[in-house]
Amino acid sequence: MDNYIGVALAVATAVAVLLFSGFGNGDKMMKAPGQPGVKIPRNVFENDPSSYFRNLRKN
Repeated sequence: MDNYIGVALAVATAVAVLLFSGFGNGDKMMKAPGQPGVKIPRNVFENDPSSYFRNLRKN
């Protein structure tokens, strides 16, 4: 019986880690051009790179 509780606890912990780590959210990240150490969603950049660079130059 104790073995089943241990297995159930291990499975519950693994599920919680996957849910809270953002695993499977589908957003691919990339290094932000011109901003060392910053990551941005790839789809945001690819949808409108000219706006990204325009806003980068404003700041």
